[in-house]
Amino acid sequence: MRMQAPKKRPIFLGRYSRNCSVCSHQSREEIEREFINWTGPKAIAKEFGLRDRTAIYRHAHALDLFSKRQRNIRAALEKIIERAGEVEVTAAAVGSGCHGRKKRKHRHAWRGANQR
Repeated sequence: MRMQAPKKRPIFLGRYSRNCSVCSHQSREEIEREFINWTGPKAIAKEFGLRDRTAIYRHAHALDLFSKRQRNIRAALEKIIERAGEVEVTAAAVGSGCHGRKKRKHRHAWRGANQR
């Protein structure tokens, strides 16, 4: 028997946007672009003077920016490739990276989309 993720509750954007610090931010489009281009939410919040990374996550979930971010995997890979020469690659480092990805993937499989 396969578990299904709970259905997303609809978001009423009019009400949501009135209370969202990202929606009302003068640099909203730039914030969204940074998120889609795989800049970390903590760094985005700091750069744009938002209280913390949770505001970025709430906004991203409400506007389904995660699907856009996933389609833009190229930006993440470019960052990895650019920094590849700066780190020492060892078997332990590769194994650690693979193990961490496996744990994150497993953890997300059991949580609903609106809980990530």
